[in-house]
Amino acid sequence: MKKLQKLLLIAPALLLWSCENKTVRIYEANSPKTISFEEWRATIPKLEPTSNTALSQPGKIYSFQNALYINEKGKGVHIYNNSNPSNPEEIGFLEIHANLDIAIQGNVMYAGSYTDLLLFDVSNPLHPKYVGREENVFEFNINSIPEGYNADLPVKNFNAQEEVVLSWEIERVEEEINESNDAPDMGSEVMFRSDRDDEVFQPVSENRMMLMSAADASFSPRGTGMGGSMASFTIMNNTIYVLDHNALKYASLSNPTDLPNFEEMFLWRDVETLFPHENTLFIGTTTGMLIYDIADDGTPTYLSAFEHWTGCDPVVVSDNKAYVTLSSGCGLNRNQMDVVDVSDLTNPRLIKSYTFNHPLGLGVDDNTLFLCDDNDGLKVFDVADSENIDQNMIKHYSGINAYDVIPFNNLLIMVGDDGVFQYNYSNPENIIELSQIIVQ
Repeated sequence: MKKLQKLLLIAPALLLWSCENKTVRIYEANSPKTISFEEWRATIPKLEPTSNTALSQPGKIYSFQNALYINEKGKGVHIYNNSNPSNPEEIGFLEIHANLDIAIQGNVMYAGSYTDLLLFDVSNPLHPKYVGREENVFEFNINSIPEGYNADLPVKNFNAQEEVVLSWEIERVEEEINESNDAPDMGSEVMFRSDRDDEVFQPVSENRMMLMSAADASFSPRGTGMGGSMASFTIMNNTIYVLDHNALKYASLSNPTDLPNFEEMFLWRDVETLFPHENTLFIGTTTGMLIYDIADDGTPTYLSAFEHWTGCDPVVVSDNKAYVTLSSGCGLNRNQMDVVDVSDLTNPRLIKSYTFNHPLGLGVDDNTLFLCDDNDGLKVFDVADSENIDQNMIKHYSGINAYDVIPFNNLLIMVGDDGVFQYNYSNPENIIELSQIIVQ
């Protein structure tokens, strides 16, 4: 009876009945629509007319030469000619299944797609052409398939090693279970089973969907693109780095279209964001900022960690200061920005913390900080005085949702639930809005 009560509390649609030695669990669940890996990998992504897919769920943004790439969560990338930021021109939509991140170096774009890393020729950044893929780089991330998914329901067991999920539908499930084992927890973290009987994957929480584009501190001589602070991909020292659940993976780009096997470094934390600065990689996790030195051959070496309360954690760095936002949804109910002295990379030191509504992505250029405060909009600060940042707000754009930003060369590109906004901040005291790309 206690077992039945527990299950009914976990899932309102759950029924349990027993006959002889069999117990059957009946419940509503996210049921995957799947195809085989062979069929999925046979599909070649192509640039399609923009009219086929309207911007509706913008994710990360990425800037490269005259192109602006806007991620459509889990579906692909909208491409704009951004030669004139006052009038960005729609070019098309590149469908990439389960895509959340991209990174570019030279003439090659690297795009996450389900378990694989896809490669595109971007000799013409406005017309990417598929050239191949690196298979099985990533573990399956349930948050990369948002279509039809209901976060309040569990996921029907399926073979993640043999099937590719295209989308979800709600289905009534009947499953026979072993009475000798406790029923699986069908609460906030859904579960599915692989082909190994002893292995159960526990996908990350919903806020981990906010992973999503590549980031770099500046355009490099090798032609690296630039993304926002929510990066899970980045390129530095001719090496690509990607985050995958609790691991940092990296591979040399010496041959940009034929990568070696990825090296893997387990970090034993929920990793979220990457930010490269000079020869240092700053990794945002739910429990702290990790700092790694990057050697000439691309190998990361641990230097130190700045520990903090549990929370979502993007980070950006300028000069000797790191700016780290913590937001509720990944643990404790804390919403703040920490300013950290990183002049000694082996001993980061907190300067001061500031409270915000729900801070997410951020960017910094010299002494100007751009902070996305979710539904409280975009906030711009003069940060010359680290002890009094809250007293030096330059501008507050309220009435819009702000998620992440790219500030570079006096152009600010901001993305949020409402779309993409661009600003000229050559005079921080008189920031000028240039254009809007609104969701449809």
